[in-house]
Amino acid sequence: MPESPEGPGLAATIIIVSALVGAVMSALTAAMYALPEELLMAVRDEEGPDAPTANRVLRERAAIRARLLTGRVMSVAALAAATAHLVMGQMPLWAGVLVVAAASLGYAVLAEVAQTFARARARVLGLRLLRWSRPLEMMFAPLAWPIQIVASTTERLLPQRDEAVDEDLAAREVEHMIERREEEGVIPEEFAQLLLRVLEFKDTVAREVMVPRTRMVAIDVSTPIDDVVARVVEEGHSRYPVYRERVDRIEGILHAKDLFRAMREKKGRVNLLSIVRKPALFVAESQKIGHVLREMQSKRQHLALVVDEFGGTAGVVTLEDILEEIVGEIQDEHDAEESLVMEIGPNTFLADARVSIHELGELLDTELGEAAENAEVEVDSLGGLVVGLAGKVPEPGESVTLDGLDLIVREADEKHVTRVEIRRKTTAPPSSASPAEGAV
Repeated sequence: MPESPEGPGLAATIIIVSALVGAVMSALTAAMYALPEELLMAVRDEEGPDAPTANRVLRERAAIRARLLTGRVMSVAALAAATAHLVMGQMPLWAGVLVVAAASLGYAVLAEVAQTFARARARVLGLRLLRWSRPLEMMFAPLAWPIQIVASTTERLLPQRDEAVDEDLAAREVEHMIERREEEGVIPEEFAQLLLRVLEFKDTVAREVMVPRTRMVAIDVSTPIDDVVARVVEEGHSRYPVYRERVDRIEGILHAKDLFRAMREKKGRVNLLSIVRKPALFVAESQKIGHVLREMQSKRQHLALVVDEFGGTAGVVTLEDILEEIVGEIQDEHDAEESLVMEIGPNTFLADARVSIHELGELLDTELGEAAENAEVEVDSLGGLVVGLAGKVPEPGESVTLDGLDLIVREADEKHVTRVEIRRKTTAPPSSASPAEGAV
């Protein structure tokens, strides 16, 4: 076959230029995908030297993507054609195919190296690369226009996504991103935990954070005023539910400061009901604590009574309880330094019966809450779980078993279980808690 008048030099030049252009297009594509929309918005709002490029990427992301795709495809096509032209007639067909394949593989390696570099340096160099490469990108704009039309038409024809599913996926995506950034050392551990608690906050209901009825500190309206003062001083809280005859009949909320002011001004001759603030705020057990917080804000209340499905008092939730779901435990001068769960031996724990089964499950790395639901026991505390499984208030020494755990009653009275020993069966996975970490 006669040699091409252009000679091998032109074909070799096309091969080299195509490989370089394709590698640059691959690097630009990787850089653009590695720049999250939130980062681009932040750069745009800062109005620095990269702000115009960030704004262009935000406005024209689909168009830029189409141009870069066109550039990569055209580069591969030109490289393959030039390589085939170079070897045509110089060797057997099978050898020519191998040469073209080798050239394509070499381009793929070069493009992958460029993409890897661009992804690794995207936050530092990504916007600069996209700014400098605009002339090269615009060379392929006329050819990319049909691709943009097809892509936008296809997107319009596709069914709309389920917003609820998208919201759940987005929440999980953010959670994984926070955990990854924490592992990389980008986000401090304390800040990462705060962000994760904020994500969990929206799904938490009042029942999960309330002080249950059995632990409520409430005052009967018929209590002598001197006894009320003594109780308030002893407990040290700032607010107390006041009830008539039984705790399901709440009259209002007593503020300690109102009590002491009235005692000083009226020299001890105080009618308790006259200083109780009405009406009290009532919320449902299943109400999201975000909604509870908004109600507290709108009604200027720091305490709400939680009612069950029958209208009875299930417990009480305070502003502090809700805030602790975000910032963690708030220890004040009235809180006792008390560990509700202590590790006393290998796979053996001693727990206060008031501890939440959800917190206990996290500590012991077991789905204790789910196991309780499967056993058809709807409770929140360890003591309630033991009573529910036993069908009565067990005596000290009696035990029940659930989810690979032996729950042995160590202290109890006629109405309540107060302390439980927990023994993990050896077939269960080992505890991840250490003695120092074993407090809830």
